[in-house]
Amino acid sequence: NPSAALFQTEALGLRWLSETGSALTPDVLAYSSPDSADEFGGLVLQWIESSRPSSAHLERLADMLASLHNTQIQAPGWSRPGFIGPLHQPNEATGLGWADFWCVRRIQAGVKLASVHLDKDTHLLLSQVAARCDELLRGHGPLSPLHGDLWAGNVVWGARDPWLIDPAPYVGDPEVDLAMMSLFGGFGGPFWRAYERHRPPTPGWRRRRAVYQLWPLLVHVALFGQGYLSQLSRTATAALRDAS
Repeated sequence: NPSAALFQTEALGLRWLSETGSALTPDVLAYSSPDSADEFGGLVLQWIESSRPSSAHLERLADMLASLHNTQIQAPGWSRPGFIGPLHQPNEATGLGWADFWCVRRIQAGVKLASVHLDKDTHLLLSQVAARCDELLRGHGPLSPLHGDLWAGNVVWGARDPWLIDPAPYVGDPEVDLAMMSLFGGFGGPFWRAYERHRPPTPGWRRRRAVYQLWPLLVHVALFGQGYLSQLSRTATAALRDAS
């Protein structure tokens, strides 16, 4: 069963993104939390009549996301612990800046989540990435609100506009959202071209993308086992190679 805090946290995350004035999210009509392990909670959202995504949908998503990512917030993290899928996502600030936050709250936390499935070589690669986060993430831009779990299944394509659902939100480098979008696909050329008109890539983005993709891959290893292990290892290797 879901954690008692999951639906409340999702409701707060949707409202937080909406309150930026940039992200379109469904209204939260109601939520409930399970009182015991034998009960289920739930979340009731505004109904969005869905359609097939067009180029115009993808361009509107790019406009929305670029606007969200242009909202600068200085400190990383979020006001409360969160969830990514059913797993706990630590969001407490470390007080030592973005690279340290990513090292501690994402790489090291992800290794703990996935540890039962990690082999010795992959664990060593991830330890090397964590030790070099300052170097590997150099050149990142100002921090902003993030959706945090932005794969194609978490966008509802309405009649005209895209709507964001099921966030794992916090403040971080905007490239985190882009890294997940490119990892799992589903966002075509019209999105990327439109987004890059607003926010062109900056030097080092490929290296940083590999580092940021390690968190969702660690989550997938934790949830689904060793089927994602080779991709995790390749991505960690790429992050370290691109730093040289």
